[in-house]
Formats: sequence, structure tokens, C-alpha cells
Amino acid sequence: MNNTFLDRIAGVLKQEMSNFLDFPENENKPKGVEAVKAVIGNLAVEKHQTQKKLSTLSATIASLESKSSTAVELNRDDLARAGLKQKHSLEKEKAQLENRVKEITQDIEKLNLFLETDAQKSPMHSEQTKQFESLLAELDALASDHN
Repeated sequence: MNNTFLDRIAGVLKQEMSNFLDFPENENKPKGVEAVKAVIGNLAVEKHQTQKKLSTLSATIASLESKSSTAVELNRDDLARAGLKQKHSLEKEKAQLENRVKEITQDIEKLNLFLETDAQKSPMHSEQTKQFESLLAELDALASDHN
């Protein structure tokens, strides 16, 4: 899941970097920066939705634990086992969601760092980046012609 998501981000950034290079120098806010901000926004939404799922899942786990205890008290071990089995499954899902929240937080931090770094770049560094991107595009074209 993480690789696919990062591939999508890389694709968006690559496309927007290409669009960015086509913009005139006097443009105040290039699309590339706006694309990164849009990705950050999408990640923030995903993080919020994942946290909501985590909250609901935690409540469900607590409920299953309570119901399983009640089943044991009523000598319904079969129901208690079923409840605990479901609880165990939900705890695995909860751990996965918690890891996803951590990944999203790290991705947002990396993209924010990219934006901060990009904002601090000098015009000379920007020109070098453009030249480098141009060379990479030429290399991609040569590679695609070769294949």
C-alpha cells in the first residue's frame, strides 16, 4: 500500500515539476509548489479519516471486550471466544491504521521540508535545477527512443 501511494505522489510531483519548468520566471506561485501543497492537503484528509476510523475501532474493541466478559460471566464460553477472536482481528487492523497515521505524518513532514527548502533556494540554484531537470528529460527521451 505504501509503495503505491508513494508512486502516486512521485507521479504527481514528476508531472507538476514538468509543468513547473514550463512556467515563466516571473510567475509568483508555480504549479509545482501548488501540487505539493495539494498532496499535503490530501494527506491531511487521509490522516483525519484514518484517525476517525481508529477512534471507532477503539470503541468497538472496548465493546467486544465488555461483551466477552459478560459472556464468560454467563457461562457462554462460545460467545466469549467469538468476541475475543473478533477483538483480536480488530486489534491487528488498529495496529495497521496506527502505522498508516505515522507514515502519513512522516510524508507530510517530508513534503513540508521540501516546501521550506524550495522557498529558501536562490535564483541561481533554481536555474541549476532547471538545467538538471532539462538534462533528465533529455535522458528520458533518449531512453524511450532506444527502447
